[in-house]
Amino acid sequence: MDVALTHRADGTEYEHSDQVRVFFEASYSEFPSLRDERRGDAARRAVQFIAGTGAVIPSVVGLSEAACAALIKACAYAITAQNLEVLAGTDNIALDRLAKADHNIYDHALDNLDTYFQSNHESQGTRWTIESSAMFIEVLQDVARLKKADFGRLITGASPDCRIDNLGDAPEGAWPALVGTGRIPPTFANVSAYVERAGGIDEWLAALLSSAREVVDANGDELDARRDLATTIVNAREQLQNPALRAQIAGSLQPGALQAQSIAPEPGELIALLIERELLNDDEETFDSRLMVDWGTLEHAITRSSNYAELVGPRTLQATYIAELMQSSKVADDIKKVVLEAMDEFADGVPKAGYQAMAAYALRSGMGLRADQIDSLCRGGAHQTTVAGLLAAAGEEVSLDDLRRILRNMGGDYATIADKGNRQAQLADTQAHRAILRRLQDGKIVSTIKADDRKSTLRVHMKR
Repeated sequence: MDVALTHRADGTEYEHSDQVRVFFEASYSEFPSLRDERRGDAARRAVQFIAGTGAVIPSVVGLSEAACAALIKACAYAITAQNLEVLAGTDNIALDRLAKADHNIYDHALDNLDTYFQSNHESQGTRWTIESSAMFIEVLQDVARLKKADFGRLITGASPDCRIDNLGDAPEGAWPALVGTGRIPPTFANVSAYVERAGGIDEWLAALLSSAREVVDANGDELDARRDLATTIVNAREQLQNPALRAQIAGSLQPGALQAQSIAPEPGELIALLIERELLNDDEETFDSRLMVDWGTLEHAITRSSNYAELVGPRTLQATYIAELMQSSKVADDIKKVVLEAMDEFADGVPKAGYQAMAAYALRSGMGLRADQIDSLCRGGAHQTTVAGLLAAAGEEVSLDDLRRILRNMGGDYATIADKGNRQAQLADTQAHRAILRRLQDGKIVSTIKADDRKSTLRVHMKR
């Protein structure tokens, strides 16, 4: 067979079968023409024929220099760590090293990237897929021309020195892996270009921004462009789940105040952080119910606001949150007092719990209320004992007539003690009740007050 291979007629076409291919792949090492260093021309003719059958030589170890050169040219050898090391004459088979040794070897490796990566992994003398930073972009561009370009493993396995300053210099297919492995600086130009291509923040860019925690070199760019990118980052809740990180990165762009309408509603502290960094105006639009999706979100925002006491109203405080606001230890007293003063602005939207919380705060803080305010709390559903406490605390600030009117609205025994008549009432024995009854007694409404120590009650007889 070896003689036939080396003496076949030039220009003659031969029919090849799979059996022939399998034969050559199994028996090539027995052919003297492939092993004898003195038979260079014979080796070239033999390899040409073997390659024509589609055979792939499993190992080039022991083959002549001429046979190896012919196999390189014909790409008729298997991609293995050993074959690449022998053919390239180096134990380092990084792609840039292969390109330097022989571009045919390099091209063959690129055409078989999956097996190359395995060979690269098995090669003990090889650390990186690409070693030279000077060759980094060139290799990426060569890979980009392939039908199947695996940039992920290629770039992840490259030397840490392989970096690119301008993302636009690299083929777009390589951008996700370049960004995700941090091989580009997080400049405004790079991040903006990537966002435009990807249509937003994806997992790759999120990885870069999470590591960098800022976008750099943005000051020279248009304010509108910086605002657009900052808004995109702020709204990337799924990709950048930490709201503090999003606020920090957006702030690094120095975009000024963003449009509240451009921010996606989100529960938690995001809006508060944006107010704190002056990325949102501290105004009614920011505190609108669209962004204040729950009480926790509003509470965070209030604690970061320096203007909220001036903004309190139905647009900036949903009536259903009034109870939580009045009970919160994080909300300043001046804000709570403003809410009490503005309670009538909320009309019928305040639940009973809200009125009770306002009444309890006023009583607890010693905030004196007018008769109309106490009456509003009473009509809204504040507890009778709390309203009684407010009436007692108000003292002469509430006229006798107003006191009686409010007692009538309270109903039950409170309504009984508001007017003269041949009637009796029974109230719990408290300081507040005693103070109210003394006023009514002084006003000739109540006749006698008798304490029942056993029951801790006060029995009241009215004037006739």
